[in-house]
Amino acid sequence: MTQQPTEHAEQVAFVQHLKRILKYDKFYAIPNGVNLSDSKQRFAEIEKLKAEGLCAGIPDLCFYEMFLYIEMKRRDGGVTSKEQKKRINDLKEAGYIVEVCNGVQEAVKVFYERREYKGTIVWQKIERKLEWYNMQK
Repeated sequence: MTQQPTEHAEQVAFVQHLKRILKYDKFYAIPNGVNLSDSKQRFAEIEKLKAEGLCAGIPDLCFYEMFLYIEMKRRDGGVTSKEQKKRINDLKEAGYIVEVCNGVQEAVKVFYERREYKGTIVWQKIERKLEWYNMQK
């Protein structure tokens, strides 16, 4: 029986595809899955990060140019937590596109599909929202 890649391995493969193959870098990772709770020093660090705004449930990757968040899961057996479901719903209500992707292949497919939004009605709505936001500055 072949061992399935971890969520970490799937996300690393996706990021490498974006950077190396597509030369795309208009995104960032949100390190909410970091485990710092195995020592007093690490516990203090996680508390510091929480004070700065770190919170559970935010999707793994943000593609700011596309108003897209991707929550990575392993190919088989990945589970979306209660906190993740809440944050995903909140982001969608705010107008963001949020996708949960099971594995690198699904993430690549979603990325290509979302890039095709440019020029569509959905993209025009996003552009209008950006124009409104920029006028508020």
